[in-house]
Amino acid sequence: MKLLLDTSVIIDYTKGDERILDAINEADGVYTSSLCSFETLVGSSKNKDIERFLVELTPLPFTFRDSKRAASICLALDKLGKRVKIMDILIYAQAIERGLCILTTDNHFEIVNDAVKGEVKIVKL
Repeated sequence: MKLLLDTSVIIDYTKGDERILDAINEADGVYTSSLCSFETLVGSSKNKDIERFLVELTPLPFTFRDSKRAASICLALDKLGKRVKIMDILIYAQAIERGLCILTTDNHFEIVNDAVKGEVKIVKL
């Protein structure tokens, strides 16, 4: 399984959460989004361990294809009257476009997943 690490997981990983280390060790590939990098750096700008970890992951860029996918997700959520942070929608779109599972501790991705009929596997810790 190829994992896209969400911001919540990156922060918990740098705090030594063993569950995340286990998931990373079992994965076929580990990625994050440039968007998660941004969120993480805003919240932890003085933590050099997080910055080194992000550089090692080589964060995925956000592309026009990701934008198109995210726009369709927003429409699906609107039709259902659901609200989710835009950043989570953008990250979810990247996971769809690259065939990645999302490793997270948040519930937001499950709301998106329900709206688009489960296009991404969500691994919640």
